[in-house]
Amino acid sequence: MKKRGNKAEWREIGNIRNGLGMVMSHVHALNDPGMWLAETLKMDLEHQGAKVVGPSESDSADVCLSGTIQFCRVDIYMKIWGDLVVDLDLKPRNASNSRTRLHTEGGTTAWVGSTAEFYKPLRESRQKFSWLASREIIKALSQPVATGSATAGH
Repeated sequence: MKKRGNKAEWREIGNIRNGLGMVMSHVHALNDPGMWLAETLKMDLEHQGAKVVGPSESDSADVCLSGTIQFCRVDIYMKIWGDLVVDLDLKPRNASNSRTRLHTEGGTTAWVGSTAEFYKPLRESRQKFSWLASREIIKALSQPVATGSATAGH
């Protein structure tokens, strides 16, 4: 797959290496990793029954969350691995705020070094992030808060 557009806007997220470990090419994200992560987390939370609202409705949310991707990387050298590090900020209504750093990783054997192989470790990292973020949201909601249905704002 070829990336198009202004090269200055490309987000390099990894390397493809040869058998000696030398970088031969780079891996670029096709879309913004922050948007991709936010949209997939929103989808996962909604599938778990949460009502997810946008920033304009955050005053009515039981917990507001935001995050900063500190590290998003894939690399290939005999194995393909992906790492994702996100600082997750949670602001429950009527409870104290919290920040936690979530680090997830995924990996698989590099069979042919094709671009399609890079998706699996990133999907695995993203899925693990979703599980950990959900656990943190549940912990935040377990603090003493007003009764009502759970909603999440981002």
